[in-house]
Amino acid sequence: MNDHKAGIFTVLGNRNFAALWLGQLLSKVGDNFAVVAALVLINELARGSGLAVVVIAAALTVPQLFALASGVLVDRLSRKTIMIVTDLLRAGVVLLPLLVSRAGHLYILYIAAFLLIDIQR
Repeated sequence: MNDHKAGIFTVLGNRNFAALWLGQLLSKVGDNFAVVAALVLINELARGSGLAVVVIAAALTVPQLFALASGVLVDRLSRKTIMIVTDLLRAGVVLLPLLVSRAGHLYILYIAAFLLIDIQR
């Protein structure tokens, strides 16, 4: 058991890995807060519409179907380039929900949710 703990500290002792790990952790926590915020916003704007919740659930789920095909493509490209490009795309897409101010703009939130989950994979 001590060997396992030593391994964790050894890996986290690598400055580059620790920075990557911490960045990914913060990103994942932020993603989860964004999902909760999207659900609250939908509930407020759509006045509890069940359809609005189903659409956001689909927007968050459907991109996972592309994971197998995108995995094959991504494996052929530079990992560093993929990480940089997808992070830049996510930075732009994550700002889209700021444009949602009324129920008629919920489609922007659905598109952003779809793209964020797809880019994340």
